[in-house]
Amino acid sequence: MGHHGTIHIFAVEDCKKNKQSSSKWSFSRFQVPVGAHCICAFGADPNSVIVICADGSYYKFLFNSKGECSRDVFLKFLDMTDEESN
Repeated sequence: MGHHGTIHIFAVEDCKKNKQSSSKWSFSRFQVPVGAHCICAFGADPNSVIVICADGSYYKFLFNSKGECSRDVFLKFLDMTDEESN
């Protein structure tokens, strides 16, 4: 993951597909809309990226052969509140 929640995907087999954005060359890039620390990896589905964040957020993003990316799934597994349950 890049700075400020930006994920960059690079084309390795055909480097001509990479395009310059923000002084870095990448095939596709997208933002995770949270401020928590996240881990990302390619998913089991073709052209998918899975992102899991420390605040309990789960995202699945899909990208196509043109480098266009969209959020496919969002789930919240943890409810991070200051309230104590009795």
